[in-house]
Amino acid sequence: MAFKKFAVNSILVLLSTGLSLVAAEYAFRYMVFSSAPAFKGLKDAGYYADPFNEAAYWKLYYLFGGEYGPPADPHPLLGWRGDFKPGSLMHHQAAEVGARRPVLLYGDSYAQCMPEVTCFQQLLNTDTAFARDHFLLNYGTGGYGVDQIALLFEQTFLRYERPVVVFSLMVTDMDRSPLDWRTGQKPYFSIEGDGLRLNGVPIDPDPAHYVKEHGVGITSYLWRRFLYSKVNFLPDAMKDRLMGWSVSTEHKKRLNTRILERVVERLRAGRVDFVFLVFHYLTPDQPEFMVGNEDNWRDAMLRDFLKVRDIPYIWSKDLILADPAWTGTNLDKYMLLDNGHPTTYFNGLIAQEIGRKVLAMDRDPAWVRPVFAPPSYAERARQVENAIRADSAWYASVQGNAQRYGQTIEARMAEEAWYTVAEEDDVVKAAVRAAAGN
Repeated sequence: MAFKKFAVNSILVLLSTGLSLVAAEYAFRYMVFSSAPAFKGLKDAGYYADPFNEAAYWKLYYLFGGEYGPPADPHPLLGWRGDFKPGSLMHHQAAEVGARRPVLLYGDSYAQCMPEVTCFQQLLNTDTAFARDHFLLNYGTGGYGVDQIALLFEQTFLRYERPVVVFSLMVTDMDRSPLDWRTGQKPYFSIEGDGLRLNGVPIDPDPAHYVKEHGVGITSYLWRRFLYSKVNFLPDAMKDRLMGWSVSTEHKKRLNTRILERVVERLRAGRVDFVFLVFHYLTPDQPEFMVGNEDNWRDAMLRDFLKVRDIPYIWSKDLILADPAWTGTNLDKYMLLDNGHPTTYFNGLIAQEIGRKVLAMDRDPAWVRPVFAPPSYAERARQVENAIRADSAWYASVQGNAQRYGQTIEARMAEEAWYTVAEEDDVVKAAVRAAAGN
């Protein structure tokens, strides 16, 4: 009898505790997403997710009304765009190249530059030794991950005659590759067998619809608030296990290695002169990121990747260490300390090194490689849509799927066209084979 009473009481305690936790969770969730001014202090994405490992952080940033929002007119493959045309993806300054050799700089905001500094295209295209025979087109686009940089590169580099490619990345761009959303929806690759599968295209033009359909992915905001708070007393090993940091890092290593290998394969198959440019986020607040310190997985992985594959590269930390003006403490000479981006002075050092590398690559000007410029993903998707319209059986199938999933025929057609392009990827593969002379 005593045991039965104990069991009943235990069950009641567990039920009441469970109900209390559920009620607390819903009450807390209500406050988190409430528009009431009293709860404004809860609207910090960093309270519930990690910006380096989780799209949840960036989706919450959007839902909380973050300063940087999704683009009004996203590109169906890339998400947001830089200084290039939405259809052909040709650079807006492409007509200025003329008979000179184009130098194509790809990357994120470190390549694109902050508005208050003098950027690489300004420095090099006004340098007489460089600009006599070369013209730099800056494809750098703020917020891009390695995956977006690679996709933009793949879609554009063969559209220019005898290009030199400067493929840049900032080390934490690798953290963006697994994400389906950053400041807006983005494409992303997943590892599939020995290759990569492109996901998340076409980009949904309605960001609110995308977030509603794909969700933030957080089960308990109360638990997340504890995990990411300063009062989290759990041992580091348990924190790592609960937050998945080590697992996430290993995935990022494998994924970014695959993406970068794909870039190098296309460059070498196309017989394109190239150099990698690695930017670093430097801050005295985080010693592992400082000049002279490479005790972190990002630097170690990239150094190894570049050296093992004999890839020419520029390492931003090395340029600072080699600069006579570096004292070991004057970081503000090289970086904008409020956002970590390079100053005009540091851009000048990098531009000089790019110029030296490019001038050393020049070959016999009479040598011209036949160029096959593949259609962009967007152009290919439009071709598939036209094929669907012209095939009555295919059109009927798409129409049936549209009804089944509650979509318009146009929306379903676009989705299936992009799926076909992403699955087959035949034109890009053919372009690489043609460039290689196979």
